[in-house]
Amino acid sequence: PCDTSSAAAYSPVNQSEAALVHVPAGVNSLQLQASASVPLSIALKDHSTGEKVAAALSTGTQSVSWKGIAGNLSASQSSTTSSPQWKVEVQFTGQMPSELDVIVHGVSGTGRHLAELRYAYTSYTSCKQPDQPWGCADFARFAARELVFNWSSWAQTAFTNSSQAWYGLCAKTMQKVSPLQPGPVPFYMFGEVWAAWPLANLVHPGWREAFRFIDSLGGTPPDGYVDESEFETAYGLASTFISIYSWCESLHKDYKTSEDAWSALSGINQFSFGQTTVDYQAWKERFWDGVKTDSGMQKASADQTFVYTDADGDQEISEKEFKAVFFSCSSQQAGQPPGGAGQAAANAEEGDVSSTSDADAISGRTASATSSSTTDAEKIPTAKCLYARIEYAGKQVGDQTSQSPLTSNASACQAQCRKTAGCTYFTWQPDGSCKNFAADAQWKTASGAISGSSRCILSVHYTVAGVAPSALVPSQAAAMESEIA
Repeated sequence: PCDTSSAAAYSPVNQSEAALVHVPAGVNSLQLQASASVPLSIALKDHSTGEKVAAALSTGTQSVSWKGIAGNLSASQSSTTSSPQWKVEVQFTGQMPSELDVIVHGVSGTGRHLAELRYAYTSYTSCKQPDQPWGCADFARFAARELVFNWSSWAQTAFTNSSQAWYGLCAKTMQKVSPLQPGPVPFYMFGEVWAAWPLANLVHPGWREAFRFIDSLGGTPPDGYVDESEFETAYGLASTFISIYSWCESLHKDYKTSEDAWSALSGINQFSFGQTTVDYQAWKERFWDGVKTDSGMQKASADQTFVYTDADGDQEISEKEFKAVFFSCSSQQAGQPPGGAGQAAANAEEGDVSSTSDADAISGRTASATSSSTTDAEKIPTAKCLYARIEYAGKQVGDQTSQSPLTSNASACQAQCRKTAGCTYFTWQPDGSCKNFAADAQWKTASGAISGSSRCILSVHYTVAGVAPSALVPSQAAAMESEIA
């Protein structure tokens, strides 16, 4: 930014790994210094031509003349501290005539160490303040949440639990760079943690957005570090879907409408004097502590479900966010795909059924002027997985260009959806095309298409030899059923 004339940053360095600082044209009286607990070298390169401005220097001083301005390089060891410190520095007098790259390496045999980089300048001629800082964009929390959700699916496959994941991804990464120790992961190291995910370089948004999202999971403002508690919540995000789905179905058994459920659980009514949302403590005590899961299913924590439900990240759960959970399982739509019908049902509660097609969707029928005695809805499989003659429409995510690879079948398309950041639903066509859609997509009937969610929900029913299901009391019958994704 134009109003920042000095700053500091950190970067791991060794003989093959460099800290690269790009200096724009127009900077006046540049001073840049790098320091570490091991010997360093510094070199300069013309950014536009790639030509060397100054060869690597690891000891002593060196004068530099470049495009009409004079500069100086230096490399030295400090003896004023109890632990040795090496320092390299570059200084220029005058205005930078064009773009310059400053390259800092560790010298041979030093391993990976953390270098601190500090720069300062007197002014920046012709600086144009960008609408957003360079390299940044508006933080889209929902997209970041979907990204971490997909990462969580991989992490839970790669590691047995969050403790193993924390050690394998975070602690080991920190140990590789001296003098860092296992502990909270700072921003400048998180890219290496994220890089272990095979899809890290194939999805957008990327590790910076993931860091921002995970750093906000502790219930406190982001502090620039991902600690183990925040990491644990992020690790469990994918399995949280199963607990939410199961709870959604139980809500439909206990309450007729989402308004009834919200009023009963939140305690918010006409006498609440302006209160419209619930915070984490209220969520934990009123909503989640009393939730019972199916036998054999691990219940997600209140932290995880709060993060999952709090779509806008304001640390409050609104009735709108709760309604999204209430309709996420679309239990009123037996045999219907999730997404479109759930939205139609939500509209119905709000008195917004303005057409026959909406009403038909709510009642489990499709609006199709056909003389066949079998409706489209009856032809749709009742499994909570793939749906024949259904396609989604709405916001697409991932690579949707004409060069997108074809998939051999619907299962391969579903697998592609799971690997695509932000993908909630997919549609596969017989020609092999595979489209990925965000959570707000709506479905419609379409000949030949097969669609579904990124994950299937498998209903498991247990039986006991010699015991008829009719002989079981309701609590026993419930214990004999479970769902897994």
